[in-house]
Amino acid sequence: MRIRRLVLDVDKAFAQPSLLDIDAAIEKVSGVDGFNISVEEVDQETVGTLINVEGDNID
Repeated sequence: MRIRRLVLDVDKAFAQPSLLDIDAAIEKVSGVDGFNISVEEVDQETVGTLINVEGDNID
């Protein structure tokens, strides 16, 4: 089965990993043509993000 779009609802710790670390990790995945990371909400300990990943055959 080919995966062409992946939507992730991610709650990450406020300090680590940074959004740039997440960006770098997604960018390395084969088959990814593009993605965006949106910050939905922030509180004292977590950051709620929505990550949309698109590609022809995401591994």
